[in-house]
Amino acid sequence: MWAGRAHHRPHGDGQEFALSSSSSNRVFRGPNATTSNIHPTGNIESAALSLASTCAGLQACAGSALWATPLRMELLEALKTPDIDLALRTVLAHFKCDIGTLHTLGDDGKLHLRAHTPGIPEPILAASRVIPVGKGIAGLAAENKKAMNMCNLQADTDPRIPVAAKSTEIVGAICVPMLKGDDVVGTLGIAVMTERTFTSAEEELLTDAGRVIASQLR
Repeated sequence: MWAGRAHHRPHGDGQEFALSSSSSNRVFRGPNATTSNIHPTGNIESAALSLASTCAGLQACAGSALWATPLRMELLEALKTPDIDLALRTVLAHFKCDIGTLHTLGDDGKLHLRAHTPGIPEPILAASRVIPVGKGIAGLAAENKKAMNMCNLQADTDPRIPVAAKSTEIVGAICVPMLKGDDVVGTLGIAVMTERTFTSAEEELLTDAGRVIASQLR
């Protein structure tokens, strides 16, 4: 069936894949191969499934590696600045968003607006200057110490989201807590004027961005 011989042995990680014209020399091994899951010669379907699983695993690893490298690291490095206005603009550019806000936690236990981008509707800006923890997107992110991710703010039914926020052109929004260790020191929010679902990977990166900015606060 096989016209020739092909062997591939990755770099010492225990994987092996070999095809040959000899029926006694066909081996299919994935990244988790053991002597119990090596497929015998006649079981081509199982071998194909094993190979497909191996390829999917390699693709997933490649995706993670790409996410962890240049653009991510470039963003986090660029945020190591005491200029919070610059930091906010950098975050907005990276995530391709329209508007953004940055709040810090004051001595009164409330979130105070420290930086914002142009273009925020006046009702939102006015309501954003001082935010109690637990109220609105930023307040909920601070209270829960996790991202508030809304693909359609206008359609959201959470009564803790102010009516003013739902009556603007802002649609997709995400806000994360800015953390120093386990302590909330502020929030970082970005939004777009169209419906958008921010992925879990974007949530994670934005949270990491918030940590870097928090480390630069004075």
